[in-house]
Parts: sequence; C-alpha cells; structure tokens
Amino acid sequence: MVARWTNTEDQVLRDHCRSLSLSQLAARLPHRTCGAISHRAQSLGCHVAHWSPHERAVLRRDYPAGGSKAVQQHLPHRTRGAIQDQARRLGIVVPRRGRRPGPPGRRGDLQYLLRQHGEAAKAMRTWPTPLTTSPQRRDR
Repeated sequence: MVARWTNTEDQVLRDHCRSLSLSQLAARLPHRTCGAISHRAQSLGCHVAHWSPHERAVLRRDYPAGGSKAVQQHLPHRTRGAIQDQARRLGIVVPRRGRRPGPPGRRGDLQYLLRQHGEAAKAMRTWPTPLTTSPQRRDR
C-alpha cells in the first residue's frame, strides 16, 4: 500500500528542494524513493535540484580547465555524459585548444566576408535582398 504524504514531509520538500540534491532529500525521507520524491516535489511546485550546490561548484571550478574528465575525478558517481550535459545547461564551456585563428583574408574571417559582400553589393548597386517565403496558397 502506498503511504500518503504527510504535512511534515511536504514541508521538508518545500524547505530543501532547491538546496539539496535528490539523493540528499532521499536520505531525509528514507521511506520514499527518489522517483516519488521528485514527483511529489513537482506536484508541490518545487524543482528538485538534481545536482547539489557543492557538485555545481566543483563543475564550475574544474570543467573549464579539464573538461568532464577533471570533474569526474572529484565526482566519480557522475558519468561524463551527465557532467557535460549539466555544464551545457549552466553555460560552462571548455576553451578550444589547438585551434589558432588563421591569417586575415581567409574564409571564415568576418572582415573578409564583409569585404566580399560589400563589393558584390556595389557591383549590383543594391544590397542583396533577404530570402522571402513562397507566396501563401489560397484554399479553394
């Protein structure tokens, strides 16, 4: 039989759903599964933090320098895919290595592209028109 949620349990979720991870909430509510806790928190309008503040701090500190491999050394229970996904959600990026900008005038260089389009526009004596959508069909 499924036990009903008590007011005390609901209050624990309301008080701690943003500050504790799902596993930490499960430790405070030992007879509830992680799935049940997540579902109940959602029905109460709370968003359960699946990553604790400590885990997010480790991610912010280590991910830019060493990527998911460096973070996984400190958070071995997290997969590299989960680490990369959370970093993407938080907007944390790893600087690209080994790629240097090419010399000016190469394709992909913004100034080069502007010069090319500027010259073409002067030759046509008008700026290129934006792409337009096809005319709408009339229903018969």
